[in-house]
Amino acid sequence: MVLPGQVFVSAKFAQKMFGDRQAVGQELVTGEGSWIVTGIFEIVPENTHLYFDMVRSLETLRESRSMDWNGDESFQGYLRLKKEVKPATVEVKMGTVVKEYEKNEYAGETYSLQPVKKSSWKTDQRK
Repeated sequence: MVLPGQVFVSAKFAQKMFGDRQAVGQELVTGEGSWIVTGIFEIVPENTHLYFDMVRSLETLRESRSMDWNGDESFQGYLRLKKEVKPATVEVKMGTVVKEYEKNEYAGETYSLQPVKKSSWKTDQRK
């Protein structure tokens, strides 16, 4: 678990930033703040659309910038739908939730699902 004020970094990023020095325990300072490296992860595979070298908790993002409905954040997420669930039904319900809780100009936002044709994620296949 990544806690506020802490980050995990890729092995490649750790090598670039710290060279041969031990990265865990080191402080990273950017224009957004400073964090302590608390873990190293392997390099993200090339056959992905998720490219990153650092992982921070959402709580850390809340501390560094606006994290409410009026903020400028954008997140991608994944849903595993049961076979009988139609994506269009989920899209409509997502919009309904936003309209219920959002009372400003973002209330008209729409959401769409895009199918992932193949993934290499290993799961326990729970329903």
